[in-house]
Amino acid sequence: MTPTPGQNYHHYKHDPAKGPEHHLYEIVTLGWDTEKEEKTVIYKPLYHSAHLSEHDATVYVRGLANFCEHVEVDGELRPRFSLVEKRSQ
Repeated sequence: MTPTPGQNYHHYKHDPAKGPEHHLYEIVTLGWDTEKEEKTVIYKPLYHSAHLSEHDATVYVRGLANFCEHVEVDGELRPRFSLVEKRSQ
């Protein structure tokens, strides 16, 4: 899975009971980290992020490998981010 600008992803912390925008992000672009020499994903929340506001920022940057990896949640492996398929109108 390689994220593409314009795609939407839910973070594994997404809780459908809190609405479809809960932990929903849009891919802005891919980048290159010259210090770590790795491809990065630049993405923005589609909800108000107090965490970003605290740091006077508007986007997150995460290594592509980290973005695409699986994490253990309650003893089960899940993707860190899951693609949200766009509904056709």
